[in-house]
Amino acid sequence: MAATKENFKRLPIWMMGFVFVFFALVGLAVLAPDSTPWHVLGPVGSFIQNTIKNDPARIQEMPFRILGIHTAETAIAFFITLWKDISGPARLKWLLQTFVFGIFSLLPLIVFKPAVEKKVK
Repeated sequence: MAATKENFKRLPIWMMGFVFVFFALVGLAVLAPDSTPWHVLGPVGSFIQNTIKNDPARIQEMPFRILGIHTAETAIAFFITLWKDISGPARLKWLLQTFVFGIFSLLPLIVFKPAVEKKVK
């Protein structure tokens, strides 16, 4: 039998949390800009509230821009996994993780060194 090692590295929880908080803030800014207590978030909330008031079109476009950027990053991840000869479930995990977490997953994929199968005689 060939000894194989998983060619996938999961992101740390803190990175995942950071992305989910960012997505939540974007969602609140788009869906409930007036009913969200932005003052509780300090300078970040003030910045978001100021952007909502002064440039509402940018806020409304933001989910589509995020989707486009993450789709492009996933396409890049696909070609990187081809280049590094990562296939099967590991490739699917990398692509899904890159689609959800974006650059936080793409950069570790770029520096990732895949495991090499050792053949037992």
